[in-house]
Amino acid sequence: MNEFMQSHPEYMTSTNAEGVNRVENENYAFLMESTTIEYITERRCSLTQVGSLLDEKGYGIAMRKNWPYRDILSQAVLELQEQGILTKMKTKWWKEKRGGGACADKKADGAEELGMPNVGGVYVVLFIGCVTATCYGILEWICHIYATARQNKVPFKAELMDEIRFVMQCSGNTKPAKYPKASSSKSSAVSKRSSSSLSANSMTSDDQQLQKRKSIK
Repeated sequence: MNEFMQSHPEYMTSTNAEGVNRVENENYAFLMESTTIEYITERRCSLTQVGSLLDEKGYGIAMRKNWPYRDILSQAVLELQEQGILTKMKTKWWKEKRGGGACADKKADGAEELGMPNVGGVYVVLFIGCVTATCYGILEWICHIYATARQNKVPFKAELMDEIRFVMQCSGNTKPAKYPKASSSKSSAVSKRSSSSLSANSMTSDDQQLQKRKSIK
């Protein structure tokens, strides 16, 4: 940027006032310290600050070396800063006195109230999401009913009507099991088979003992 400005001296200005005037009347951007920009934009509403600060530097008071009042002055400035007096003074002279705050009303008027056309898209997305979630839930519920009916070999319509009646009751969230589990039936069948085999074995052993006693006699 420095090389460009040095090679084009027509873009250089000698004072801040000249730069501000060129910004207002030409297609021109002017670099200036932020404190002065804040002061000017409070009074000339056609100007605005673009972007954030390039860097940040503080102000200092020059004085003679080993001046006896140096520490006293530094302490006084720190106390004014800690008590907020410097901030109040800046607000008074930047935004209240000598034409300050002239652009505050225009900035406030620029913020318009959001209407239905601005936020209508939010409600459309919300409605579409609700409809999609409802359809997905109903489809998953029907698939579950179909799988249950097929597993227990009952008509799908009968199982569906049973589920609808349960939902329409609107009381409770549990219901008794209608179909026994396959594991219980298998275990009962295995127990019956084992008991019958045990009884048959016991009968054959008793017959063998009776025959032995007869042969001994």
